[in-house]
Amino acid sequence: MKKFVLLITVPFLLVCTSARTGDPARSTIKQTLLCGAENENWAWGYHHDAKYIDNRGSIYSANYVLTDSTWAIGKSGVFSEEDIQRLLKKATKSSRKVSWDTLMMIRELIKPASEGKYSERANTMFDAGAQVSFAFLFDPVSQSYKRFDLSVKGDWTYKNTSESAQRLDHLLNILLRRKPL
Repeated sequence: MKKFVLLITVPFLLVCTSARTGDPARSTIKQTLLCGAENENWAWGYHHDAKYIDNRGSIYSANYVLTDSTWAIGKSGVFSEEDIQRLLKKATKSSRKVSWDTLMMIRELIKPASEGKYSERANTMFDAGAQVSFAFLFDPVSQSYKRFDLSVKGDWTYKNTSESAQRLDHLLNILLRRKPL
């Protein structure tokens, strides 16, 4: 009888909590941006676009022009929350969303991927620019984001060799529908 009461009570409480606060688990991801990808090319004019995935599964797209300084923030690899908000202000939110399960998978891959080693850099093309996938490791103490690469393809090619980074890179290629070079 106690098991029966528990089986009925637990789902009821979960439904009530979700109805009152929305999806309670979504608030567990403290960082605003999780990961993204960008393409930059200086050949035949300047082209620079980026896509980002945030903590709610929203996908953002941004196109930058040469005179736009927004893309230059965080060039040291460290972003403040204000820097992240500036990136998102420039971007347009897509109607597509990443599922909650996939967001949780991304979140679990970020930390081990950030600890990966990089392969040797190789000059593989000319005038191909760079196609970069990246993730952000959030430091709750300093409230800052450290951007790290998962893979870089183009004039120079290298990758983060950790299994987590490779899985996350593959996942981003699918989610962001990136074209391979």
